This record gives sequence, structure tokens and C-alpha cells, in this order.
Amino acid sequence: MKRLIIIACFFIASLNSLTSGEENLLMRQTPFVYPSGSCTDRCHVNYLHYRTKYKDSFFLHNHHSPLQNIECCECHNNDPANTKTHGGLIIEENDCKKCHHNEATNDDCLKCHSAVNDYRNGSFRYAGIHSPVTGTPDWMYKAVLCTDCHKQEENNFLFRDTRSICIECHNDDYGLLYDKWKEFLREETQPVIRENNNSAKMQKYVKQIQQYGIHNIQLSRMLLKGIQKERDVSAQP
Repeated sequence: MKRLIIIACFFIASLNSLTSGEENLLMRQTPFVYPSGSCTDRCHVNYLHYRTKYKDSFFLHNHHSPLQNIECCECHNNDPANTKTHGGLIIEENDCKKCHHNEATNDDCLKCHSAVNDYRNGSFRYAGIHSPVTGTPDWMYKAVLCTDCHKQEENNFLFRDTRSICIECHNDDYGLLYDKWKEFLREETQPVIRENNNSAKMQKYVKQIQQYGIHNIQLSRMLLKGIQKERDVSAQP
């Protein structure tokens, strides 16, 4: 029995030394103390599904990961795991522009904002009970690019006010029209968001209409009309 225990101990020790050797080899191949493979294989195995609230949006790790050749420790503190500083955010907002919005073209925009493009071309659809038939592109879909309405400031990071760009291309009346559309979306979506008795699916779609609605106001009206019909049916005894 003792002999079996001794053999088992030697076997486990050999496995541990092999693992350590592999780690040492990996660490010699990377300039970081703890390479991303160590982070994502041991602790953060579901990191691709992380959704971190940032300002008015969500930061998606599946767009910022070793799959895009981005090491975890390029943005997070690389101190040992048993320290309070481990994993803390070290990247600053201005660092984002190294990749984002740096002389971006329309195709660059669509790499991250494909859902907005689906809304503009009318392929977005609310899969509700009384869902209207969509496929209605925005009036200016083929004539206007993302970069025509979303222009960057001189610092190449922040964006100019969209309303002012509408006026530059058209006239003051378009600024008033922009205000009217924004007010319509706010008045039609906020009551649905405030109601806790709506389904999670409905809440999700209404929030998307809040976010994308100005890009295709005709489609927004159709979708909100369909959602209202579904709410009316749900309210019936």
C-alpha cells in the first residue's frame, strides 16, 4: 500500500513539473508576467460573454480579446491574483482611439455597429405576436454613409453633435425635425421601459429602438405600433 502511495506521489509531482515547465515556456514567449492564456484558461473562462456597463453602453469582451491579438494585461493590471490591484483597469479613455475612430471609414464603422446598419436598411425585426412586416430601409440609407452624419472633432476621438450636422447639410428646419424625432422616440419608449410587467424580450427590443430609432424613423414607428398591439393583447382579461 505504501509503495502505491509513493508511486502516486511521484506521478502527481511529474505532472506538476510538466505543467510548470509549460508555463515557464509560455512566459518566456510573452513580455507579460501573466499571459492571457493563464487568465482565460484558469479563472475567466467565460470572458467572451462578459458585458461591462460603460457610460451609456456596454463594453463587450468578445470584441477585445486574444482573438483580436489583445492581451488581457494591455487593459488590466497584471499584478499577482492574490493582490487587490489584480485585474484593475489601467487603460484610459484616450487610449481607445488608438484603435477606434482613427480615420475610420464607413466599413470600419460596420465592424462594430452592424446592428445599426441592420436597422437602417430595415432588416431589423421585432419578433412579437403582432410584428409588422419590416424590410423598410431608411429614406437616406443608400445616399448617406455613417461618416456623413457622425463626424469627429479635431481630437479624433469625440464626435460632433449630430443635430448640427443635419443643419449644415440641409437647413434649420432639419434641426427641428431631428428634435421632433428624438422627442417621439422618448415619449413612445419610456412608458414601456418603466412598466415591469412587460416581457424581457419586449424590454430588450424597445431599448434597441431607443438606441437605434433615429437611424430609421419610419421603421421605428412601425415597430412601436406592433409592440403597442402586443401590449394591448396582453392587457386583455
